[in-house]
Amino acid sequence: FTVPDTFVPSASTQNMSPREQDAMRRYVAQISALLNRAWIKPGSLAGLDLRVTAIFYVDFAGRISQIRFQPGSGNAAFDTSVRAAFSKIRGAGPTPSGSGQEIRISFTMLD
Repeated sequence: FTVPDTFVPSASTQNMSPREQDAMRRYVAQISALLNRAWIKPGSLAGLDLRVTAIFYVDFAGRISQIRFQPGSGNAAFDTSVRAAFSKIRGAGPTPSGSGQEIRISFTMLD
């Protein structure tokens, strides 16, 4: 399985300098690594082509909330396994910007 990190500048980050955007990319990679370690992929889904993009909010202190899937994978067990990974993460540490950010991370089921 893979948990690629994605940092897409939003309205709140478009005014960031290139250095600040690089710091956010590293921060998202850190969150991605935490999720990768926490995610237990359902063995019963091996070989299926499933993908879900999780969109969530991280406040200035690193607390994760407002988790939603857009789009969902169409497979309840897969989506539940991704949501469970988020529940295992206590926090991501303060954001580099010192303000809250919306983040997108995609989860893909691979052989």
